Amino acid sequence: MNVAQPQLWVNENGILSFYEKISEFTPWCSAVPMQYRMIAPFWADVDARNIGDIFYRQTTDTTVLQKAKRDISSVVAGDVDLKWAFIATWKDVTYFIDLNDTAPDTRKLNTFQVILTTDGTNSFVIFYYNKIQWTTGDVSGGTNGLGGTQAVAGYDYGDGKNRLLINGSCSSDILQIVNGTNVMKPGQFVFQTNVQQTSPTPSADCVMGYTGDFCIVPNTIDFIGFINLDITQIQLTTQQSAVCHFYDPNGNMTTVEAKIITLTNVKCLTPFFFTIGRIKMELEIYDNDNTANQTSTGYIYVTQPKEQTLHYQVLANQSVLFTWDPTLWNIANGIYSTAKIVFETVCAIGVTAAAGEEEEAAMAVAAGSLATGAFLAKELGNSAFASLVCTIHLNEYGCSAVWKLTMDGISEIATGRAPYNTDAESCAGYPYIQHPSLMLGSGNFGFDKYPWIACCLLKGHTEEQCEGLYKHRHPDPGTNYTAPNASLGNGDPHFTTFDGLYYTFNGGGEFWLLKGNERQPVSVQTRFGLPGGLSSGWTYFKAFAMKSDNSKVVQIEYVSYGSSPTVYYDRIPLPPHVLADVFVVDSVAIWSINSDTIMVSFSEGFSFKVSTVYLTAYASKEYAGNYTRGILGIFDGNPFNDLTTPNGVIVLANSTTEIIHYKFGMEWYITPQDSMFDYFDKNYSSYYFPHFKPSFGYSPAQLPPNADEICDGDPSCLWDLVVTGDESIANQTRSKL
Repeated sequence: MNVAQPQLWVNENGILSFYEKISEFTPWCSAVPMQYRMIAPFWADVDARNIGDIFYRQTTDTTVLQKAKRDISSVVAGDVDLKWAFIATWKDVTYFIDLNDTAPDTRKLNTFQVILTTDGTNSFVIFYYNKIQWTTGDVSGGTNGLGGTQAVAGYDYGDGKNRLLINGSCSSDILQIVNGTNVMKPGQFVFQTNVQQTSPTPSADCVMGYTGDFCIVPNTIDFIGFINLDITQIQLTTQQSAVCHFYDPNGNMTTVEAKIITLTNVKCLTPFFFTIGRIKMELEIYDNDNTANQTSTGYIYVTQPKEQTLHYQVLANQSVLFTWDPTLWNIANGIYSTAKIVFETVCAIGVTAAAGEEEEAAMAVAAGSLATGAFLAKELGNSAFASLVCTIHLNEYGCSAVWKLTMDGISEIATGRAPYNTDAESCAGYPYIQHPSLMLGSGNFGFDKYPWIACCLLKGHTEEQCEGLYKHRHPDPGTNYTAPNASLGNGDPHFTTFDGLYYTFNGGGEFWLLKGNERQPVSVQTRFGLPGGLSSGWTYFKAFAMKSDNSKVVQIEYVSYGSSPTVYYDRIPLPPHVLADVFVVDSVAIWSINSDTIMVSFSEGFSFKVSTVYLTAYASKEYAGNYTRGILGIFDGNPFNDLTTPNGVIVLANSTTEIIHYKFGMEWYITPQDSMFDYFDKNYSSYYFPHFKPSFGYSPAQLPPNADEICDGDPSCLWDLVVTGDESIANQTRSKL
């Protein structure tokens, strides 16, 4: 490990130690402490009292050094001039306990050797295995030399990181070490010991667990893919390999072979992705017999490419000039880049027409960071070259429409359908519209803009086709838009229901804000935190858990009042930089408004803007009726039934805060069975405060002289000013109204 070792011990138990003699005859399958720093050709319960020999020597003999040089040549680059070697041999040794009552020719025996050698700078270890017939001594649980805690081969620096067990250690497979190798020579293993195995420093994202069971750098890429992921926080042995599986919801499962950098670091090349958002991947570690040894799960985040780096200009002669920044191209050294190119034939830059059976195939263009978008639009729409247009991108990526060319221009799509008919999903045709790359966030282009270009813009279209497009995909200017109803929670907290009923409920623990049912598919729970423990007089929004029938749980947690949140989806935390844009998964979109505010929007018709200070919930008008239940009330236009308990009991809307607390709010306490929260290293009881008694009001005499200046008569602000005694909290309560 590049640290000089001034002394060593040859131990009977098959190891070389460097701090002290080691009398531990039962091997450890886990990491050893520093005082057990060792090189172990075969750590087992050796009994050499009656049979076998253990001998060692150091040498500078050139014959020995030349042989060692040949043996290490496969693990070292360049010429090495070895100067010294230390050789230890265990010849025909048996296992404990040897009572000398067994004939030597019938006793199970092992013969193995270790060589330490160096050129003064680089150091190497060579293991040789001549004969291995037993693995375990009697005291280690063995019977006739087998079973129990079986032998270990490898090395351990004693720091918990720089260690290696040869495949088969701690199992009966160690008997096959005479046939194993890491240098293509059975029974021989070579390691360089002065090179400390290091892994890339884990990023903050890895420390926070954003990437799952192992560390991935980078953890955010664009969908073009073909990026080498640096994977650490793993452990392989010398006789293991690994593969990466990428699970694309809108594509296929792709498997790539991992390139092993060290035994704790591999690289995997990502494929092209058809999904924007979080992608699950697995690292599968295989033993040398191709059996899966371990599978770990990780996550990467796929985004749209950020910049348009390829620019175009349609010239007067209808040729197209493309320009780009040559400094962005890092393909190879010594390649001259002009940073411009002119295509005289427009069709040469696109996907050409398909013929025969290939007409049914959906074609795709992967543009990388050089976006081929923004070309072949209006500039060519009325030109003589319009009949040669094969693809249209319009600033977007992904799959290109596949056209069939005719002498009269574009009149058919690749499948032979008319450009627009009532049976087709869009006049752009099957290959484009059904392609999974629409899930890349380009749906508006696939379902609206591409069809409009084909049916209403390009030469060859008919008025009937254009009218058909408008008939089946009618533009909506939004004049008939109906805004959703809003419900509010702020401060201590104080609630305004969907129907406008204002009340205060500040219990401690976890409650149903919105309980889903067969007619209402979204459920939301909140955790009210106690800033001063059970002695607090007020509470705040400390966490939220929400899901729909079509999503996993979104969990938002705050460490303290006013802090930044940690957002989880399906138990995995989402990186803040991913939430800076809209993160879309399943039926939910999640993004950060600012450092402490998160927006969660479900496609089913509910949205929630949350922080520790406030909650705003939006419900689509389609849920107006006797559908919603919970702290946010019944959304039916009648505020007088909003305080309805799970058992259907209606608490009077003009009840005191104390009555509302015990008769209504506490009835919506969630049970352990109902909880959607992940408690990680805690549990339900960690947040269970049924006996917490908050402040139920204040008297005007408690208001400070400047109360009106601070709150301008707002009741929530005045309440929080008195109960918390903190002017800044009262100001935040008022500002969030």
